[in-house]
Parts: sequence; structure tokens; C-alpha cells
Amino acid sequence: MSKAMEKAAETIQRVRLDGKEQVLVEKLNVSERKKLELARALTQNPDVLLLDEVMAGLTPREVEDNMALLQEVNRTGTTLMVIEHVMKAIMGISSRIVVLHHGHKIAEGTPLEISENPQVIAAYLGERYSKRVEEASHA
Repeated sequence: MSKAMEKAAETIQRVRLDGKEQVLVEKLNVSERKKLELARALTQNPDVLLLDEVMAGLTPREVEDNMALLQEVNRTGTTLMVIEHVMKAIMGISSRIVVLHHGHKIAEGTPLEISENPQVIAAYLGERYSKRVEEASHA
């Protein structure tokens, strides 16, 4: 087996697509297609990987599976920069988060810091909710 074929087989297994090697892309489901895109990028052994909306359209179980996969990729030395709207995923895989609102940075910090940030709460849950949270914390 050539080195390229070995690398492909190893990467397919790494992203948990083993057994799908002979399946046409058109026949893969959304989650499998996202894993295939990840596999294509990983074959290049990137130091940094930019991912855009990798959880969009996935079921809760698929989100969990992909979170575990991305954590594994990160643990093996690849830095991940992720643009994502599925908050469960971004909070679960990130050590540092930058929040943009209408193209402007409104916060940066750990997942805990971001989840407690009044500007983030106001931007994503609304001013009224933000004021209630603030009032409750002072009570």
C-alpha cells in the first residue's frame, strides 16, 4: 500500500468513517460529509485548522460525537479556530472564546467568563433578560 493510501486509511479511521471508504459522497449523510471534510484537512497535518459551522444541521448526538472528535484532534496538537453558533459545542470544546456581534468584538475569555459576560448575554438573549440576570446577581 502506498504512503498516500496508508495516510488516507488512517485519517478515515481517525474521523470514524471506516467502513465508508467505497460509499459515494452523495450517499453520505450530513454528519458523515462533515467528517469527510475534516479528514481532507487533516491529511495535510495542519498546525491550525479553521472550521466554519461544523455543527450546523447535526442532531444532538452527532454534535456530541463531533465535539469528542474535535477535542481529540486538538489534544493531538492541532489548534482549532472554530466559527460556530451551536453554543453547547463551542462552550464544550473551547479554552478561549472571542464573541463577535455585528462584526465587532464584544468579549473574549474562557467559556465561563463568556457565559457570565453582560454584553454577551444582552447581545444574544436580549436586554430585558440581561437586566434580570444582573438584578438577580445583586439580590
